Amino acid sequence: MTQAQRSLVAAAIASGADGLVTRDVSWRQVVDAIHVVVTGRQVMVIGNQSLGLGRDFSAGRLRLGALSGRERDLLGLLARGWSTRRIAQDWQVAEGTVRSHMRNLLVKLDVHCKLAAAAFAWEHGIVAGDGMAHEERQSLQ
Repeated sequence: MTQAQRSLVAAAIASGADGLVTRDVSWRQVVDAIHVVVTGRQVMVIGNQSLGLGRDFSAGRLRLGALSGRERDLLGLLARGWSTRRIAQDWQVAEGTVRSHMRNLLVKLDVHCKLAAAAFAWEHGIVAGDGMAHEERQSLQ
């Protein structure tokens, strides 16, 4: 699934949709998708790919899929308690650049503050493998 498609699915679920079917699917896929939604599950059909989502499917997983690599790194660092200044120093960019990434991250995750983003990261296991700081990566190599 492409980044654009992941973003589309994430936006659909975040807005409360139980199903999403793109124009390029067959009528049979539309009918199948309707049956899935009627049974109380979610389904997203994009082209020939169908994502059958159970009742307890985490919309958070799809929101994570909409993040760029830099945003995932930022999310992991936030969850570790890093400040904007420390992240900017590690990435060797201006603090304004980090704040810009932060705004995009908060919008994509549909959260309203850094603390909520950090909680989201811990809840979805982002901290374990992603978002590793440059010096942390270097020390492991």
